[in-house]
Amino acid sequence: MIKDENKEDKRVSWKTFTVYNNYLGGWGFFSCMMMVQIARQVLLIMGDYYLSDWTHKGPNAQQQMFGFYSTITFLIILASLLAYLVNYLGMIYKSLGLS
Repeated sequence: MIKDENKEDKRVSWKTFTVYNNYLGGWGFFSCMMMVQIARQVLLIMGDYYLSDWTHKGPNAQQQMFGFYSTITFLIILASLLAYLVNYLGMIYKSLGLS
């Protein structure tokens, strides 16, 4: 009763990708958003690494590791807020037709 859908093996043309990118904010917005997201991911990985390192070192390094981990956590929060702010402002910018 239900027909199998055919899988398309075609690619999206560069022109189509460029049109979508321009509607989403252009190359500047795309580059900014990618840099913020990469920085956020790097900080998340660093946080996970230092948390695991902290748990393996035991109570002797607690004060030093707590300060460093707190700093990384604060930077993760800032990077997340910056990512949402860039995304929000980009949507407002494009919706008002300012580009």
